[in-house]
Amino acid sequence: MPKRPQDDDRPDRRQELLDAAWEVVDNLPLSKVFAGATTAAVSDAAGVTTGSFFHHFANSTEFADAMVRSVATPAAGQDATTDEFIEALDHMDMADAIRTASLLAWEMFTTDAQLAATSRRALLLQAHQDTPLPAPDGDVRTVGQLLYRTQRAGELNGIAMSEEVLRRSGRVPVTPFTVDRLVVALTALFNGLTQRHALDPDSVDDELFADLAAVLVATLTQPAGSRRHVEDLTVLGGLDLSPQAKVGALRRDATRRRIVERAAGLFADGWEDVTASEVADRAGVSTQTVLNAFKSVRSVAAATFGRHLAPLELPPEGLTGERAVDTLRSVLSQLAAAASADAGAARALLDERLDDRHRRPLERPGVDEFVPLAELVGPLVVAVVGDDTAARPSADELTGAVVDLVLRQGVALAGDPEAAADLALRLVAPAPAPDSSRRSTRR
Repeated sequence: MPKRPQDDDRPDRRQELLDAAWEVVDNLPLSKVFAGATTAAVSDAAGVTTGSFFHHFANSTEFADAMVRSVATPAAGQDATTDEFIEALDHMDMADAIRTASLLAWEMFTTDAQLAATSRRALLLQAHQDTPLPAPDGDVRTVGQLLYRTQRAGELNGIAMSEEVLRRSGRVPVTPFTVDRLVVALTALFNGLTQRHALDPDSVDDELFADLAAVLVATLTQPAGSRRHVEDLTVLGGLDLSPQAKVGALRRDATRRRIVERAAGLFADGWEDVTASEVADRAGVSTQTVLNAFKSVRSVAAATFGRHLAPLELPPEGLTGERAVDTLRSVLSQLAAAASADAGAARALLDERLDDRHRRPLERPGVDEFVPLAELVGPLVVAVVGDDTAARPSADELTGAVVDLVLRQGVALAGDPEAAADLALRLVAPAPAPDSSRRSTRR
Protein backbone atom coordinates (compact mmCIF):
# COMPACT_ATOMS: atom_id res chain seq x y z
CA MET A 1 0.00 0.00 0.00
CA PRO A 2 1.57 3.29 -1.06
CA LYS A 3 2.29 5.89 1.61
CA ARG A 4 0.05 8.86 1.80
CA PRO A 5 2.23 11.98 1.94
CA GLN A 6 -0.36 13.80 3.99
CA ASP A 7 0.16 11.30 6.85
CA ASP A 8 3.87 12.14 7.04
CA ASP A 9 3.08 15.83 7.09
CA ARG A 10 0.76 15.73 10.11
CA PRO A 11 2.05 18.21 12.78
CA ASP A 12 1.80 15.65 15.59
CA ARG A 13 3.53 12.84 13.69
CA ARG A 14 6.98 13.89 14.95
CA GLN A 15 5.82 13.78 18.56
CA GLU A 16 4.14 10.41 18.03
CA LEU A 17 7.42 9.00 16.78
CA LEU A 18 9.32 10.43 19.76
CA ASP A 19 6.77 9.00 22.21
CA ALA A 20 6.96 5.63 20.46
CA ALA A 21 10.74 5.67 20.70
CA TRP A 22 10.65 6.26 24.47
CA GLU A 23 8.13 3.46 24.83
CA VAL A 24 10.46 1.13 22.91
CA VAL A 25 13.40 2.18 25.13
CA ASP A 26 11.35 1.60 28.27
CA ASN A 27 10.52 -1.92 27.14
CA LEU A 28 14.04 -2.97 26.16
CA PRO A 29 15.44 -6.06 27.88
CA LEU A 30 18.53 -5.47 30.01
CA SER A 31 20.84 -6.90 27.39
CA LYS A 32 19.62 -4.23 24.95
CA VAL A 33 19.77 -1.45 27.57
CA PHE A 34 23.50 -2.14 27.87
CA ALA A 35 23.96 -2.86 24.16
CA GLY A 36 26.76 -0.31 23.94
CA ALA A 37 28.81 -2.28 26.49
CA THR A 38 29.85 -4.90 23.95
CA THR A 39 31.99 -7.87 24.84
CA ALA A 40 34.92 -6.48 22.93
CA ALA A 41 34.63 -2.97 24.38
CA VAL A 42 34.30 -4.19 27.97
CA SER A 43 37.18 -6.64 27.64
CA ASP A 44 39.40 -3.97 26.10
CA ALA A 45 38.55 -1.46 28.87
CA ALA A 46 39.32 -4.08 31.52
CA GLY A 47 42.56 -5.12 29.82
CA VAL A 48 41.53 -8.75 29.37
CA THR A 49 40.69 -11.01 26.45
CA THR A 50 37.17 -11.82 25.31
CA GLY A 51 37.88 -15.39 26.37
CA SER A 52 38.43 -14.18 29.91
CA PHE A 53 35.13 -12.29 29.69
CA PHE A 54 33.21 -15.45 28.78
CA HIS A 55 34.98 -17.31 31.57
CA HIS A 56 33.04 -15.12 34.02
CA PHE A 57 29.82 -14.46 32.09
CA ALA A 58 28.07 -16.98 29.88
CA ASN A 59 26.35 -14.38 27.68
CA SER A 60 25.25 -10.75 27.41
CA THR A 61 22.03 -11.40 29.36
CA GLU A 62 23.92 -12.73 32.38
CA PHE A 63 26.38 -9.83 32.13
CA ALA A 64 23.55 -7.24 32.06
CA ASP A 65 21.97 -8.82 35.13
CA ALA A 66 25.29 -8.66 36.97
CA MET A 67 25.68 -4.98 36.04
CA VAL A 68 22.35 -4.14 37.67
CA ARG A 69 23.14 -6.11 40.80
CA SER A 70 26.53 -4.41 41.12
CA VAL A 71 24.68 -1.10 41.60
CA ALA A 72 21.89 -2.50 43.78
CA THR A 73 24.18 -3.69 46.56
CA PRO A 74 23.99 -2.18 50.07
CA ALA A 75 27.09 -0.24 51.07
CA ALA A 76 29.45 -2.26 53.22
CA GLY A 77 30.00 -1.27 56.83
CA GLN A 78 26.60 0.41 57.44
CA ASP A 79 26.06 -1.41 60.73
CA ALA A 80 29.50 -0.41 62.00
CA THR A 81 28.88 3.22 61.01
CA THR A 82 25.57 3.17 62.87
CA ASP A 83 27.21 1.79 66.02
CA GLU A 84 29.94 4.45 65.92
CA PHE A 85 27.39 7.19 65.46
CA ILE A 86 25.20 5.98 68.33
CA GLU A 87 28.22 5.84 70.65
CA ALA A 88 29.04 9.44 69.70
CA LEU A 89 25.56 10.55 70.80
CA ASP A 90 26.73 10.53 74.41
CA HIS A 91 28.65 13.70 73.60
CA MET A 92 26.10 15.51 71.38
CA ASP A 93 22.66 17.06 71.58
CA MET A 94 20.06 16.33 68.91
CA ALA A 95 20.87 19.29 66.66
CA ASP A 96 24.58 18.51 66.72
CA ALA A 97 23.93 14.83 66.03
CA ILE A 98 21.71 15.54 63.02
CA ARG A 99 24.12 18.09 61.57
CA THR A 100 27.17 15.87 62.11
CA ALA A 101 25.56 12.85 60.46
CA SER A 102 24.24 14.95 57.58
CA LEU A 103 27.56 16.66 56.92
CA LEU A 104 29.36 13.31 56.98
CA ALA A 105 26.91 11.75 54.52
CA TRP A 106 27.15 14.76 52.20
CA GLU A 107 30.95 14.73 52.25
CA MET A 108 31.04 11.01 51.48
CA PHE A 109 28.69 11.21 48.50
CA THR A 110 30.22 14.32 46.97
CA THR A 111 33.91 13.45 47.36
CA ASP A 112 33.96 9.67 46.92
CA ALA A 113 34.19 8.97 43.19
CA GLN A 114 32.92 5.42 43.56
CA LEU A 115 29.82 6.46 45.53
CA ALA A 116 29.12 9.23 43.02
CA ALA A 117 29.42 6.75 40.15
CA THR A 118 27.09 4.28 41.87
CA SER A 119 24.52 7.03 42.42
CA ARG A 120 24.74 8.06 38.77
CA ARG A 121 24.30 4.46 37.63
CA ALA A 122 21.28 3.99 39.89
CA LEU A 123 19.66 7.02 38.23
CA LEU A 124 20.24 5.43 34.83
CA LEU A 125 18.64 2.20 35.98
CA GLN A 126 15.61 4.00 37.47
CA ALA A 127 14.63 4.89 33.92
CA HIS A 128 14.21 1.13 33.38
CA GLN A 129 12.55 0.30 36.69
CA ASP A 130 9.84 -1.84 35.06
CA THR A 131 12.34 -3.92 33.08
CA PRO A 132 12.25 -7.60 34.17
CA LEU A 133 15.38 -9.12 35.68
CA PRO A 134 16.81 -12.08 33.75
CA ALA A 135 17.14 -13.98 37.03
CA PRO A 136 14.37 -13.03 39.52
CA ASP A 137 15.32 -13.11 43.21
CA GLY A 138 12.26 -14.25 45.16
CA ASP A 139 9.66 -11.47 44.98
CA VAL A 140 12.21 -9.15 43.36
CA ARG A 141 11.46 -9.46 39.66
CA THR A 142 12.17 -6.03 38.15
CA VAL A 143 15.01 -3.52 38.16
CA GLY A 144 12.93 -1.12 40.22
CA GLN A 145 12.17 -3.70 42.89
CA LEU A 146 15.86 -4.52 43.19
CA LEU A 147 16.79 -0.84 43.49
CA TYR A 148 14.07 -0.29 46.10
CA ARG A 149 15.33 -3.18 48.21
CA THR A 150 18.77 -1.57 48.32
CA GLN A 151 17.43 1.90 49.06
CA ARG A 152 15.13 0.56 51.76
CA ALA A 153 18.08 -1.11 53.47
CA GLY A 154 19.73 2.31 53.70
CA GLU A 155 16.51 3.88 54.99
CA LEU A 156 16.15 1.24 57.70
CA ASN A 157 19.68 2.04 58.77
CA GLY A 158 18.74 5.72 58.94
CA ILE A 159 15.56 4.92 60.87
CA ALA A 160 17.56 3.02 63.50
CA MET A 161 19.92 5.97 63.89
CA SER A 162 17.08 8.50 64.01
CA GLU A 163 15.08 6.54 66.57
CA GLU A 164 18.11 6.43 68.86
CA VAL A 165 18.74 10.17 68.41
CA LEU A 166 15.12 10.97 69.32
CA ARG A 167 15.05 8.49 72.20
CA ARG A 168 18.13 10.00 73.79
CA SER A 169 16.81 13.50 73.14
CA GLY A 170 13.40 12.70 74.63
CA ARG A 171 11.57 13.72 71.46
CA VAL A 172 8.91 12.21 69.20
CA PRO A 173 7.60 13.15 65.73
CA VAL A 174 4.75 15.64 65.45
CA THR A 175 1.48 13.96 64.43
CA PRO A 176 0.94 12.66 61.73
CA PHE A 177 4.65 12.19 61.04
CA THR A 178 6.61 9.11 62.00
CA VAL A 179 10.33 8.44 62.06
CA ASP A 180 9.92 6.33 58.92
CA ARG A 181 8.20 9.16 57.01
CA LEU A 182 10.80 11.70 58.11
CA VAL A 183 13.67 9.46 56.96
CA VAL A 184 12.01 8.84 53.58
CA ALA A 185 11.57 12.60 53.11
CA LEU A 186 15.15 13.37 54.13
CA THR A 187 16.46 10.62 51.84
CA ALA A 188 14.56 12.09 48.89
CA LEU A 189 15.84 15.58 49.77
CA PHE A 190 19.39 14.26 49.95
CA ASN A 191 19.11 12.49 46.58
CA GLY A 192 17.68 15.59 44.93
CA LEU A 193 20.42 17.87 46.26
CA THR A 194 23.20 15.47 45.27
CA GLN A 195 21.80 15.36 41.73
CA ARG A 196 21.68 19.16 41.58
CA HIS A 197 25.21 19.33 43.00
CA ALA A 198 26.45 16.99 40.29
CA LEU A 199 25.04 19.33 37.62
CA ASP A 200 26.05 22.62 39.27
CA PRO A 201 28.26 22.31 42.38
CA ASP A 202 28.18 26.07 43.04
CA SER A 203 24.39 26.06 43.51
CA VAL A 204 24.47 23.66 46.49
CA ASP A 205 26.92 24.49 49.27
CA ASP A 206 28.26 21.72 51.50
CA GLU A 207 26.14 22.70 54.51
CA LEU A 208 22.76 23.13 52.81
CA PHE A 209 21.52 19.59 53.41
CA ALA A 210 22.78 19.58 57.02
CA ASP A 211 21.01 22.87 57.74
CA LEU A 212 17.77 21.68 56.16
CA ALA A 213 17.89 18.32 57.97
CA ALA A 214 18.47 19.97 61.36
CA VAL A 215 15.62 22.46 60.85
CA LEU A 216 13.18 19.81 59.60
CA VAL A 217 13.87 17.42 62.45
CA ALA A 218 13.68 20.21 65.06
CA THR A 219 10.42 21.51 63.58
CA LEU A 220 8.72 18.17 62.99
CA THR A 221 9.58 16.64 66.36
CA GLN A 222 8.58 17.68 69.86
CA PRO A 223 9.39 16.80 73.47
CA ALA A 224 7.81 13.48 74.47
CA GLY A 225 4.46 14.16 76.06
CA SER A 226 3.57 17.11 73.84
CA ARG A 227 0.54 16.65 71.62
CA ARG A 228 1.03 19.03 68.72
CA HIS A 229 -0.37 18.16 65.32
CA VAL A 230 1.14 19.30 62.04
CA GLU A 231 -1.63 21.93 61.74
CA ASP A 232 -0.11 23.66 64.77
CA LEU A 233 3.07 24.18 62.75
CA THR A 234 1.27 25.70 59.78
CA VAL A 235 -0.93 28.12 61.72
CA LEU A 236 1.38 30.94 60.63
CA GLY A 237 0.38 30.30 57.02
CA GLY A 238 -2.85 32.25 57.51
CA LEU A 239 -1.08 35.32 58.86
CA ASP A 240 0.22 38.19 56.78
CA LEU A 241 3.87 37.53 57.56
CA SER A 242 6.90 37.67 55.37
CA PRO A 243 8.87 34.44 54.79
CA GLN A 244 11.57 35.82 57.09
CA ALA A 245 9.01 36.47 59.84
CA LYS A 246 7.60 32.94 59.53
CA VAL A 247 11.07 31.43 59.76
CA GLY A 248 11.76 33.60 62.79
CA ALA A 249 8.55 32.43 64.47
CA LEU A 250 9.44 28.80 63.88
CA ARG A 251 12.92 29.38 65.30
CA ARG A 252 11.46 31.00 68.41
CA ASP A 253 9.16 28.03 68.85
CA ALA A 254 12.09 25.62 68.50
CA THR A 255 14.06 27.65 71.05
CA ARG A 256 11.21 27.54 73.57
CA ARG A 257 10.94 23.80 73.23
CA ARG A 258 14.68 23.36 73.55
CA ILE A 259 14.65 25.35 76.81
CA VAL A 260 11.88 23.17 78.23
CA GLU A 261 13.57 19.96 77.11
CA ARG A 262 16.93 20.88 78.69
CA ALA A 263 15.42 22.28 81.90
CA ALA A 264 13.53 19.08 82.74
CA GLY A 265 14.60 17.79 86.16
CA LEU A 266 15.98 21.15 87.28
CA PHE A 267 13.04 21.88 89.58
CA ALA A 268 12.98 18.85 91.87
CA ASP A 269 13.15 21.17 94.90
CA GLY A 270 10.89 23.83 93.41
CA TRP A 271 11.48 26.73 91.06
CA GLU A 272 11.87 29.47 93.66
CA ASP A 273 15.64 29.05 94.04
CA VAL A 274 16.37 28.37 90.35
CA THR A 275 17.58 31.37 88.39
CA ALA A 276 17.04 32.23 84.75
CA SER A 277 20.80 32.03 84.21
CA GLU A 278 20.81 28.41 85.45
CA VAL A 279 18.05 27.55 82.98
CA ALA A 280 19.99 29.35 80.25
CA ASP A 281 23.16 27.38 81.01
CA ARG A 282 21.24 24.11 80.77
CA ALA A 283 19.66 25.11 77.44
CA GLY A 284 22.81 26.60 75.93
CA VAL A 285 21.18 30.00 75.35
CA SER A 286 21.47 33.44 76.91
CA THR A 287 19.58 34.50 80.02
CA GLN A 288 17.76 37.13 77.98
CA THR A 289 16.61 34.46 75.54
CA VAL A 290 15.02 32.53 78.43
CA LEU A 291 13.26 35.67 79.67
CA ASN A 292 12.12 36.54 76.15
CA ALA A 293 10.73 33.05 75.58
CA PHE A 294 9.03 32.67 78.97
CA LYS A 295 7.70 35.28 81.33
CA SER A 296 9.37 33.62 84.33
CA VAL A 297 11.34 30.64 85.59
CA ARG A 298 8.05 29.35 87.00
CA SER A 299 6.66 29.17 83.46
CA VAL A 300 9.61 27.02 82.39
CA ALA A 301 9.12 24.76 85.42
CA ALA A 302 5.42 24.35 84.62
CA ALA A 303 6.16 23.49 80.99
CA THR A 304 8.56 20.70 82.01
CA PHE A 305 5.65 18.75 83.52
CA GLY A 306 4.60 17.92 79.96
CA ARG A 307 7.15 15.13 79.75
CA HIS A 308 4.98 13.06 82.13
CA LEU A 309 2.21 12.91 79.54
CA ALA A 310 4.26 10.76 77.15
CA PRO A 311 3.00 7.38 78.45
CA LEU A 312 -0.63 8.58 78.49
CA GLU A 313 -2.48 7.86 75.27
CA LEU A 314 -5.43 9.87 74.07
CA PRO A 315 -8.60 7.96 75.01
CA PRO A 316 -10.37 6.06 72.23
CA GLU A 317 -13.61 7.48 70.90
CA GLY A 318 -16.95 6.03 71.90
CA LEU A 319 -16.22 5.39 75.57
CA THR A 320 -19.35 5.43 77.72
CA GLY A 321 -20.55 4.36 81.14
CA GLU A 322 -18.24 2.44 83.43
CA ARG A 323 -15.52 2.16 80.75
CA ALA A 324 -15.28 5.95 80.57
CA VAL A 325 -15.21 6.26 84.37
CA ASP A 326 -12.54 3.55 84.72
CA THR A 327 -10.38 5.11 81.99
CA LEU A 328 -10.68 8.57 83.57
CA ARG A 329 -9.77 7.14 86.99
CA SER A 330 -6.67 5.48 85.50
CA VAL A 331 -5.53 8.69 83.78
CA LEU A 332 -6.10 10.79 86.90
CA SER A 333 -4.21 8.27 89.03
CA GLN A 334 -1.21 8.46 86.70
CA LEU A 335 -1.31 12.26 86.73
CA ALA A 336 -1.44 12.26 90.53
CA ALA A 337 1.55 9.90 90.65
CA ALA A 338 3.49 12.22 88.31
CA ALA A 339 2.57 15.21 90.48
CA SER A 340 3.86 13.39 93.55
CA ALA A 341 7.12 12.42 91.84
CA ASP A 342 7.69 15.88 90.31
CA ALA A 343 6.08 18.14 92.89
CA GLY A 344 8.12 21.22 91.96
CA ALA A 345 6.90 21.20 88.36
CA ALA A 346 3.35 20.28 89.42
CA ARG A 347 3.14 23.23 91.84
CA ALA A 348 4.48 25.56 89.16
CA LEU A 349 1.89 24.21 86.71
CA LEU A 350 -0.93 24.81 89.19
CA ASP A 351 0.14 28.39 89.81
CA GLU A 352 0.55 29.05 86.08
CA ARG A 353 -2.92 27.71 85.33
CA LEU A 354 -4.47 29.87 88.04
CA ASP A 355 -2.51 32.94 86.98
CA ASP A 356 -3.39 32.48 83.31
CA ARG A 357 -7.09 32.08 84.04
CA HIS A 358 -7.06 35.15 86.28
CA ARG A 359 -5.37 37.34 83.68
CA ARG A 360 -6.99 35.87 80.57
CA PRO A 361 -10.24 34.20 81.69
CA LEU A 362 -11.52 33.81 78.13
CA GLU A 363 -8.35 32.15 76.78
CA ARG A 364 -6.90 28.70 77.21
CA PRO A 365 -4.07 28.66 79.75
CA GLY A 366 -0.74 29.32 78.05
CA VAL A 367 0.84 26.23 79.58
CA ASP A 368 -1.44 24.08 77.39
CA GLU A 369 1.15 24.45 74.63
CA PHE A 370 3.54 22.23 76.59
CA VAL A 371 1.15 20.44 78.96
CA PRO A 372 -2.05 19.81 76.95
CA LEU A 373 -4.00 18.24 79.78
CA ALA A 374 -7.33 19.42 78.38
CA GLU A 375 -6.80 17.27 75.28
CA LEU A 376 -6.19 14.26 77.48
CA VAL A 377 -8.77 14.69 80.25
CA GLY A 378 -11.45 16.69 78.41
CA PRO A 379 -12.79 13.90 76.15
CA LEU A 380 -13.08 11.59 79.16
CA VAL A 381 -14.96 14.19 81.17
CA VAL A 382 -17.36 14.62 78.25
CA ALA A 383 -17.78 10.84 78.02
CA VAL A 384 -18.74 10.73 81.70
CA VAL A 385 -20.97 13.81 82.07
CA GLY A 386 -21.95 14.62 78.47
CA ASP A 387 -21.30 17.79 76.47
CA ASP A 388 -24.35 19.93 77.17
CA THR A 389 -23.16 23.47 76.41
CA ALA A 390 -26.13 24.88 78.37
CA ALA A 391 -25.09 23.07 81.53
CA ARG A 392 -23.33 24.84 84.36
CA PRO A 393 -20.58 24.05 85.04
CA SER A 394 -19.68 23.18 81.47
CA ALA A 395 -17.49 20.23 80.46
CA ASP A 396 -14.54 22.62 79.93
CA GLU A 397 -14.98 24.10 83.39
CA LEU A 398 -15.24 20.65 84.94
CA THR A 399 -12.12 19.53 83.10
CA GLY A 400 -10.16 22.47 84.49
CA ALA A 401 -11.40 21.78 88.01
CA VAL A 402 -10.58 18.06 87.77
CA VAL A 403 -7.07 18.72 86.47
CA ASP A 404 -6.34 21.32 89.15
CA LEU A 405 -7.65 19.10 91.94
CA VAL A 406 -5.80 15.95 90.92
CA LEU A 407 -2.52 17.85 90.56
CA ARG A 408 -2.96 19.55 93.95
CA GLN A 409 -3.97 16.33 95.69
CA GLY A 410 -1.18 14.45 93.95
CA VAL A 411 1.30 16.78 95.62
CA ALA A 412 -0.53 16.75 98.97
CA LEU A 413 -1.14 12.99 99.11
CA ALA A 414 2.33 11.93 98.02
CA GLY A 415 2.47 8.18 97.66
CA ASP A 416 -1.31 7.69 97.38
CA PRO A 417 -2.27 8.59 93.79
CA GLU A 418 -5.39 6.40 93.88
CA ALA A 419 -6.85 8.47 96.72
CA ALA A 420 -6.08 11.69 94.84
CA ALA A 421 -7.72 10.32 91.68
CA ASP A 422 -10.85 9.18 93.51
CA LEU A 423 -11.24 12.58 95.15
CA ALA A 424 -10.96 14.40 91.82
CA LEU A 425 -13.29 11.90 90.18
CA ARG A 426 -16.10 12.86 92.57
CA LEU A 427 -16.45 16.15 90.70
CA VAL A 428 -17.78 14.37 87.62
CA ALA A 429 -18.81 10.89 88.83
CA PRO A 430 -20.24 11.02 92.36
CA ALA A 431 -20.06 7.78 94.31
CA PRO A 432 -23.19 5.65 93.74
CA ALA A 433 -25.71 5.34 96.53
CA PRO A 434 -25.34 2.23 98.73
CA ASP A 435 -27.07 -0.85 97.40
CA SER A 436 -30.46 -1.12 99.17
CA SER A 437 -30.12 -4.90 99.31
CA ARG A 438 -27.17 -4.48 101.65
CA ARG A 439 -29.00 -2.22 104.13
CA SER A 440 -29.91 -3.54 107.54
CA THR A 441 -33.40 -5.05 107.80
CA ARG A 442 -33.81 -3.91 111.40
CA ARG A 443 -36.75 -1.59 111.99
